[in-house]
Amino acid sequence: MRHFGCARRTTFMSGAPIGTVPFLFDSAARGSDMSGSNLFTGTLDILVLRSVESEPLHGYAIGRTLRDGSEGVLAVEEGALYPALHRLERRGLLESRWGKTETGRRAKFYLATDLGLAHLKTEHLRWSRYADAVSGILGTAES
Repeated sequence: MRHFGCARRTTFMSGAPIGTVPFLFDSAARGSDMSGSNLFTGTLDILVLRSVESEPLHGYAIGRTLRDGSEGVLAVEEGALYPALHRLERRGLLESRWGKTETGRRAKFYLATDLGLAHLKTEHLRWSRYADAVSGILGTAES
């Protein structure tokens, strides 16, 4: 199992904003529903795991990382983020501990476990195949 104390930080998901895409779903509860923003089941889970793969972050910082990393396109609402964090922790993909935020407030910090990192690697590959398939259908035509 990994432990808190990592210092490296990574960035991901760049691109021009095309509007806000709120995550208003619980991917485990909705299963393979192919409607709306849940086209790819588990997207929020892998984004959360990616944001805490190298350093522990509290919930608000995770949401901010997703928003900033997507240039404002992804706005994860608390009603989706915190259930996802709890679900990932129950599944053993995240571990948590209490600590102090940069402003001195007490908060729960999350970090991906070894199992979470393995899951992230598998799901990242799945996401890449999915994105390639969609890109192949859409082509490179500019609108």
